[in-house]
Amino acid sequence: MKKGMKLAGFGTIIMDMFPGTPCRGIAGQESFIPSPGGACANVAVGAARLGVEAAFMGKAGDDAFGRYLKSVLENNGVDTRALVFDRKHRTTLNFHAGLETGEIEYLFYRNPGADELLEFPELDLELLKEVQIFHFDSLCLTAPVLRGTTMRVLELFAGSDTLVSFDVNYRDAMWTPGECAREVYKVWPYLDIIKMNETEHELLFDTGKASRGIVPVLSKNSLLGLLTLGKKGSLLIRNGGILRQPAMDIEPVDPIGCGDAFIAAFLSYLMEHGLGGRSAFRNLKTTDLAGALTYADTAASLAATKRGAMPALPGKAEVEFFFNKRTGQKEYTGDIFS
Repeated sequence: MKKGMKLAGFGTIIMDMFPGTPCRGIAGQESFIPSPGGACANVAVGAARLGVEAAFMGKAGDDAFGRYLKSVLENNGVDTRALVFDRKHRTTLNFHAGLETGEIEYLFYRNPGADELLEFPELDLELLKEVQIFHFDSLCLTAPVLRGTTMRVLELFAGSDTLVSFDVNYRDAMWTPGECAREVYKVWPYLDIIKMNETEHELLFDTGKASRGIVPVLSKNSLLGLLTLGKKGSLLIRNGGILRQPAMDIEPVDPIGCGDAFIAAFLSYLMEHGLGGRSAFRNLKTTDLAGALTYADTAASLAATKRGAMPALPGKAEVEFFFNKRTGQKEYTGDIFS
């Protein structure tokens, strides 16, 4: 990995409000506990904890939460020079709570939130030149200003060697499935990697219909698909071929943030092995992809054993210890939980 080349998380940085009582829903809660979050901020922190140079690009409110979020990023070694503060609009809050059905209920306080008001002239264009992997999600497409900024950045990267990664990260509190699918298909031509879970796969491909699904779609181009399946593990799809990764045997505590840990680890593996640019990415071997997939599943599994999103993201020594055990390599002998 060349010095100065970074993985950049772009878009949402928010305060997650975690419920004091599990499985009671939002309205029935007596207390909420604030915790730093935002999917793409989580990915930047996750990558930094895995030893990769990482940056975050986005906007937060010039308030107590926004300033705290910046300090959390910096304490995790994330470059924050492209984090902008908004004096007029607050940092977005995301209240969520589990339901008895196992589903998660979300309630965003974002009307508007500072994160959705990032304008293109506010971006650090010099930092963009250092970005080897650019990661964003569909929340960047839910609001006009941020969506316009996102599209202009994608156009800058078109034809460059910067790898573009995207997480569908659908939230029904933000928009309808149809609205989400429509916007995702608009950014599709700019992507190199797309990650989704089973629910999002159904949303995008209407898999109840014959000949639908991610495999036939991705067989027509070089776009790499990552499909996370919870306890069933994950799939990597490219050029019509499929790699399957069984989940690590763990006792899950909280699924929130596992997807961010997964994609942060997958992208970090590519960067650490000199495979972050588009030119190298086009020539990835099956062994490279299998290693990245196992590494990603290991990080996601470890994140599931802790509560919270950003606080649960594992460090490099911990991930490599279990990754090496799974792949039969020499085990790490240091303090893996430091």
